[in-house]
Amino acid sequence: MFAPATCRAVRILNSIFDTYCSWSGQKINKVKSSICFSKKKKGSMKRMIANKWGFCTQAEGKYLGIPLISRRSVKADFQYIIDSVRGRISSWGTRHLSLVGRVTLINSVLTSIPIFSLFHTFVPANVLAEIEKLIRRFLWSDNLTSNAAHLVAWEHVTKPKNAGGLGIHRLEEWRSILVAKLAFNFLSNADTLWVKCFKAKYENREITFSTKRGDSWAWKLICQGGTTALQNSMWKIGSGGSTKVMGNAWVDSNPFLRWPTFINTTEMPP
Repeated sequence: MFAPATCRAVRILNSIFDTYCSWSGQKINKVKSSICFSKKKKGSMKRMIANKWGFCTQAEGKYLGIPLISRRSVKADFQYIIDSVRGRISSWGTRHLSLVGRVTLINSVLTSIPIFSLFHTFVPANVLAEIEKLIRRFLWSDNLTSNAAHLVAWEHVTKPKNAGGLGIHRLEEWRSILVAKLAFNFLSNADTLWVKCFKAKYENREITFSTKRGDSWAWKLICQGGTTALQNSMWKIGSGGSTKVMGNAWVDSNPFLRWPTFINTTEMPP
């Protein structure tokens, strides 16, 4: 829940909490609850609001397993993913798995661990590189304590099986695909609340997926997949009421308005 850090907001939220608890029969666990404040909020106000609720304060938290951070993500923010991959490999290291068995576990378990985070937030490249390093060691050494020669280059191992590889996914490629899906959802779900919020803030750009200094990391994440989404999407005209013949990009990344022409396109109907 989001609200201004004021005493009035505390009273309103407490009323909402009490109403919900009376209806559902549930009770808020204050030990597991926390509150995050803006960096600009005074310390005295933070302590007063936290004491009224009885919640613990923290600079950053998580929601559904995703770190809630307003700054640029760093490796330490996603150390839990690396530790999860390392823990899985350590638990398998004593089983003396065959190469086929290790490839199966990599494809079905290890490469799927960071997928949820890749789809919902910006995961730094060094985190993905560290995970792939652990996967390579598990593939060729069967554990994390010993080193073995890598018999085939990682670029060939990650190719599809019909191309001579083992079908192991490159996490960097997975990230580009997932953010492209996020960008496509932005284009196709105009009535959803999150799309309306982003459009209200960034719709005045000449190019749909463009970034400027000071933009949020969430918007930058969407824009990363914007080019891929536009190149692999098609227009569904329908009634044509919202279609802009000159303003929409049809056969190129630029709309017709930006094409060199002798026609005065500004006087043409939209």
